[in-house]
Amino acid sequence: MSDAPPDSTVVTEGYVRLILPGRWTKIEQAPGGPTVYRLQGHQEQITITQFSARARMSPTEQASTLDGLIAHHKEAESRAASGELTFSPVGRGQIGQVLAARWTGFESRSNYRFATLLLCSPLHAAVLYFEASGVSEAEFGGHAKAIFNRVAVE
Repeated sequence: MSDAPPDSTVVTEGYVRLILPGRWTKIEQAPGGPTVYRLQGHQEQITITQFSARARMSPTEQASTLDGLIAHHKEAESRAASGELTFSPVGRGQIGQVLAARWTGFESRSNYRFATLLLCSPLHAAVLYFEASGVSEAEFGGHAKAIFNRVAVE
Protein backbone atom coordinates (compact mmCIF):
# COMPACT_ATOMS: atom_id res chain seq x y z
CA MET A 1 0.00 0.00 0.00
CA SER A 2 1.45 3.37 -1.00
CA ASP A 3 2.11 6.19 1.42
CA ALA A 4 -0.91 7.99 2.74
CA PRO A 5 -1.68 11.56 1.67
CA PRO A 6 -1.08 14.11 4.47
CA ASP A 7 -4.82 14.77 4.97
CA SER A 8 -5.70 11.12 5.62
CA THR A 9 -5.94 8.68 8.52
CA VAL A 10 -4.07 5.38 8.37
CA VAL A 11 -5.89 2.59 10.21
CA THR A 12 -4.38 -0.78 11.07
CA GLU A 13 -6.79 -3.02 12.95
CA GLY A 14 -5.71 -6.63 13.30
CA TYR A 15 -4.90 -7.83 9.80
CA VAL A 16 -6.83 -5.05 8.00
CA ARG A 17 -5.08 -1.88 6.90
CA LEU A 18 -6.77 1.05 5.20
CA ILE A 19 -6.23 4.68 4.40
CA LEU A 20 -9.24 6.85 5.17
CA PRO A 21 -9.49 10.20 3.35
CA GLY A 22 -9.72 13.02 5.89
CA ARG A 23 -9.42 13.03 9.68
CA TRP A 24 -11.12 10.12 11.43
CA THR A 25 -11.46 9.44 15.16
CA LYS A 26 -11.63 5.98 16.72
CA ILE A 27 -14.79 5.52 18.79
CA GLU A 28 -14.34 3.42 21.93
CA GLN A 29 -16.17 0.10 21.78
CA ALA A 30 -16.50 -2.93 24.04
CA PRO A 31 -13.50 -5.29 24.00
CA GLY A 32 -13.85 -7.95 21.30
CA GLY A 33 -16.47 -5.93 19.42
CA PRO A 34 -16.18 -4.15 16.11
CA THR A 35 -13.92 -1.14 15.66
CA VAL A 36 -15.59 2.13 14.65
CA TYR A 37 -14.06 5.27 13.15
CA ARG A 38 -16.01 8.48 12.59
CA LEU A 39 -15.10 11.24 10.11
CA GLN A 40 -14.57 14.46 12.04
CA GLY A 41 -17.27 17.06 11.35
CA HIS A 42 -19.39 14.72 9.20
CA GLN A 43 -22.10 12.10 9.59
CA GLU A 44 -19.95 9.31 8.21
CA GLN A 45 -18.43 6.32 9.93
CA ILE A 46 -16.83 2.98 9.16
CA THR A 47 -17.15 -0.17 11.23
CA ILE A 48 -14.53 -2.92 10.95
CA THR A 49 -15.35 -6.43 12.13
CA GLN A 50 -12.84 -9.28 11.87
CA PHE A 51 -12.98 -13.03 12.29
CA SER A 52 -10.22 -15.64 12.34
CA ALA A 53 -10.70 -19.07 10.82
CA ARG A 54 -10.28 -22.08 13.08
CA ALA A 55 -8.03 -23.62 10.43
CA ARG A 56 -6.79 -22.60 7.00
CA MET A 57 -9.78 -22.56 4.61
CA SER A 58 -9.77 -24.22 1.23
CA PRO A 59 -10.97 -22.13 -1.74
CA THR A 60 -14.36 -23.90 -1.48
CA GLU A 61 -14.61 -23.07 2.24
CA GLN A 62 -13.66 -19.46 1.55
CA ALA A 63 -16.39 -19.14 -1.08
CA SER A 64 -18.92 -20.71 1.26
CA THR A 65 -17.86 -18.39 4.10
CA LEU A 66 -18.19 -15.37 1.83
CA ASP A 67 -21.65 -16.48 0.68
CA GLY A 68 -22.72 -16.91 4.31
CA LEU A 69 -21.42 -13.48 5.27
CA ILE A 70 -23.25 -11.88 2.33
CA ALA A 71 -26.55 -13.49 3.32
CA HIS A 72 -26.10 -12.66 7.01
CA HIS A 73 -25.19 -9.01 6.46
CA LYS A 74 -27.88 -8.28 3.90
CA GLU A 75 -30.46 -9.79 6.25
CA ALA A 76 -29.12 -7.76 9.19
CA GLU A 77 -29.15 -4.56 7.13
CA SER A 78 -32.75 -5.21 6.12
CA ARG A 79 -33.85 -5.90 9.72
CA ALA A 80 -32.15 -2.72 11.00
CA ALA A 81 -33.79 -0.45 8.44
CA SER A 82 -36.58 1.88 9.48
CA GLY A 83 -37.86 2.12 5.92
CA GLU A 84 -37.56 0.49 2.53
CA LEU A 85 -34.02 -0.39 1.44
CA THR A 86 -32.64 -0.47 -2.07
CA PHE A 87 -29.56 -2.66 -2.62
CA SER A 88 -27.12 -2.58 -5.49
CA PRO A 89 -26.13 -5.93 -7.00
CA VAL A 90 -23.34 -7.71 -5.13
CA GLY A 91 -20.03 -7.31 -6.93
CA ARG A 92 -17.43 -10.02 -6.44
CA GLY A 93 -13.74 -10.19 -7.06
CA GLN A 94 -10.52 -11.85 -6.05
CA ILE A 95 -7.00 -10.55 -5.50
CA GLY A 96 -4.50 -13.30 -4.87
CA GLN A 97 -6.05 -15.58 -2.26
CA VAL A 98 -8.51 -12.97 -0.94
CA LEU A 99 -12.13 -13.18 -2.09
CA ALA A 100 -14.18 -9.98 -1.92
CA ALA A 101 -17.81 -8.96 -2.18
CA ARG A 102 -19.19 -5.42 -2.22
CA TRP A 103 -22.57 -3.71 -2.40
CA THR A 104 -24.30 -0.49 -1.45
CA GLY A 105 -27.67 0.29 0.01
CA PHE A 106 -29.97 3.27 0.40
CA GLU A 107 -32.88 4.01 2.71
CA SER A 108 -34.76 6.93 1.14
CA ARG A 109 -36.91 7.80 4.16
CA SER A 110 -33.87 8.81 6.22
CA ASN A 111 -31.45 9.57 3.35
CA TYR A 112 -29.17 6.90 4.84
CA ARG A 113 -26.55 5.26 2.64
CA PHE A 114 -24.18 2.39 3.33
CA ALA A 115 -21.58 0.32 1.55
CA THR A 116 -20.37 -3.10 2.64
CA LEU A 117 -17.08 -4.73 1.72
CA LEU A 118 -16.49 -8.34 2.74
CA LEU A 119 -13.03 -9.87 2.51
CA CYS A 120 -12.20 -13.54 3.01
CA SER A 121 -8.64 -14.86 3.00
CA PRO A 122 -7.70 -18.46 3.81
CA LEU A 123 -7.13 -17.44 7.46
CA HIS A 124 -9.45 -14.48 8.12
CA ALA A 125 -12.64 -12.70 7.17
CA ALA A 126 -13.37 -9.01 7.55
CA VAL A 127 -16.42 -6.81 7.16
CA LEU A 128 -16.05 -3.11 6.43
CA TYR A 129 -19.32 -1.22 6.75
CA PHE A 130 -19.24 2.42 5.66
CA GLU A 131 -22.33 4.51 6.42
CA ALA A 132 -23.45 8.10 6.05
CA SER A 133 -26.59 10.17 6.18
CA GLY A 134 -27.53 13.40 4.50
CA VAL A 135 -25.10 13.03 1.59
CA SER A 136 -25.80 12.73 -2.11
CA GLU A 137 -25.39 9.46 -3.97
CA ALA A 138 -22.43 10.89 -5.91
CA GLU A 139 -20.66 12.16 -2.79
CA PHE A 140 -21.26 8.90 -0.94
CA GLY A 141 -20.10 6.80 -3.89
CA GLY A 142 -16.91 8.82 -4.15
CA HIS A 143 -16.17 8.40 -0.45
CA ALA A 144 -16.94 4.67 -0.48
CA LYS A 145 -14.70 4.14 -3.50
CA ALA A 146 -11.86 6.15 -1.94
CA ILE A 147 -12.09 4.08 1.25
CA PHE A 148 -12.61 0.61 -0.18
CA ASN A 149 -9.96 1.00 -2.89
CA ARG A 150 -7.34 1.60 -0.18
CA VAL A 151 -7.89 -1.58 1.88
CA ALA A 152 -5.25 -4.27 2.35
CA VAL A 153 -5.48 -7.57 4.19
CA GLU A 154 -2.13 -8.40 5.77
